[in-house]
Amino acid sequence: MKRVILILLSVLLTSTCFAKAKISVDKMKDGYRFIQTERTPHIFPYKDTWTDAAISLDLMTLGDLKKYSICVYLFAEVNIEKGAKMLLKLENEEIIELVANSKSETIRNLVFTVLQIITFADFSITESQLQKIMENKVVKVRVETSIDNIDGAVYGNKFTKTIIDDYKLIEKTLQKKNSVYDDF
Repeated sequence: MKRVILILLSVLLTSTCFAKAKISVDKMKDGYRFIQTERTPHIFPYKDTWTDAAISLDLMTLGDLKKYSICVYLFAEVNIEKGAKMLLKLENEEIIELVANSKSETIRNLVFTVLQIITFADFSITESQLQKIMENKVVKVRVETSIDNIDGAVYGNKFTKTIIDDYKLIEKTLQKKNSVYDDF
């Protein structure tokens, strides 16, 4: 009986962890609303099996205008210029081209005795490109850097699933009205 209770408790705790909301930022300023999802790690490996990437989907709105971005977090120090391309190869062989909104930023953190380096870049994506990803999963990613290209095969269906889940979460979040007076 104790074993059954422990198993049920561990399943409940695990499902609770995965059921948490993935919106990390929902702010309104000067009429703009910015919604950022939490980043999902282990999306695609690149260079070697020790280096990995995470992604998130973000949205900035002004009235009816929606501007989506896929944010990429590379666990290495790389330089991605404004206007650099990210190519997404779909399972139907179609290639989606995204463009970097700004120059990448690199953050260095000391975690215990290990230096952790994360490079962040965001790439604009249209709703029609999002729809293509939802219909045909992403199988390969290429990110253009100032030195070379970073290629990565995608872990299973994780890239596509993350984008779909984040898109649905953002659309659900948009149903809630946000104003400058929130949490004042």
